[in-house]
Amino acid sequence: MVSPADPWVTEPPPARSQRRRVGALLVVLCLAAWLVAGSAYIAMGLHSVGALPDFLRWFTRPRGPARWIPVLSALAGLYFILVLVVVRNLRPWVTILSCVAGLAGLIAVGVGPSADPRTQFELMRPELDRVAALPLVTKNPHPQYYEDLPRDLAFVSVNGSVSTDGHGLVFVPQWAGLIDDAGGYIYSPGRSPEGMDMWGMLCRKPVRLDGDWWACGMR
Repeated sequence: MVSPADPWVTEPPPARSQRRRVGALLVVLCLAAWLVAGSAYIAMGLHSVGALPDFLRWFTRPRGPARWIPVLSALAGLYFILVLVVVRNLRPWVTILSCVAGLAGLIAVGVGPSADPRTQFELMRPELDRVAALPLVTKNPHPQYYEDLPRDLAFVSVNGSVSTDGHGLVFVPQWAGLIDDAGGYIYSPGRSPEGMDMWGMLCRKPVRLDGDWWACGMR
């Protein structure tokens, strides 16, 4: 015996067909939103197997719009899930499972994929080399403790600035304390950066990454 409360029985066929079309559209939008939301994880996975296209490197940036777009996409994906639940009148257990999965995905996107210092260096290497070649590094004979980077390169530093020594060395911080101390990548041509001042903390046991690039004080 069919219950008269069943929406698929009481509503006319045209309304049922429209509901299905709207549901299909929401599924497509939801999948697209979550694809963008997971872009950083996808890009990191491709990098790990040496198959990352240059145009996807943008999604691996640790700071800037590249971090916020996936989060906003995840919020949109969660919204589409909630609307889909209402439109399709899904079963309670499907509703709960969908919402839990959406929230878990949002948290995962918010945290973002973690990359070790060497991997992050490889991903940012083209931009870091551009920083090392800037006139503020190569042509300024005076040491600068805080030197602002151009806007398109600001994401390589935790606060958009670097330190230089007036002799070609540049310190690109990846983390910084509230008052002092920092750690990050150092371009030090022809010599080890051992003992240099990293905003209050001395560099100890730097690790050579490649050529004249080093990592020091990286957490």
